[in-house]
Amino acid sequence: MPLPFLVAPAPPRKRSCGNADSGILQLPELGGLTVLEASVVDELLAGRPNAFVEAAKVADAISANESITRIEGFAIIEQAVGGSDMEQDAQNLRLKYASQINTVIAVFSSSSDYTKEAAVTALIRCRLSLPDWSLTDTRGLHRRLLNEIYDLYLEEIAAEETPSAQLSEEDIKKPPLASGKQRKRTTTPLPTNCSITSPANTTAPALEANSAAT
Repeated sequence: MPLPFLVAPAPPRKRSCGNADSGILQLPELGGLTVLEASVVDELLAGRPNAFVEAAKVADAISANESITRIEGFAIIEQAVGGSDMEQDAQNLRLKYASQINTVIAVFSSSSDYTKEAAVTALIRCRLSLPDWSLTDTRGLHRRLLNEIYDLYLEEIAAEETPSAQLSEEDIKKPPLASGKQRKRTTTPLPTNCSITSPANTTAPALEANSAAT
């Protein structure tokens, strides 16, 4: 059922992903995720091990055994995950709890890979009208194609965080631009970090902020 929009949504742009070796797919670029796409990602990630939860358990153990705060324990784990330089005392604890911390690192790494696979699966299902497309199907994609579709997913999330310009009454009354005359949208490469966050939430705060709240 169509909605009585005051201003209709802009027509979808087409985004080519892949190359001659991987195959090229064209996916609509919408300036954000749909409700269904976000729901599919959440569904695919449900029940997966959570790196933040695993890190919290190890940080609690370190705190209880070494007479340091949980925040300090979290910091040691996050430094280990990110491969950061550590002071000697922290390095000693990193070695002492190597087995537990390595488990967190493994969960973090697998969670990142699984999140990418879930995101790409959701876009293929919803934007290419392939509702039966599975995670197994996604794992058979060429890595370049997988990565470029995931880049689109990240850019769509980033676009949702961009403040919308206020439209004047004159703008509202203007007829929509023809598809060939739309302004090309530019995007900024997204920063990357090694903060431990929930895999289901790509905009979650870094580990320190979460641990400070506890």
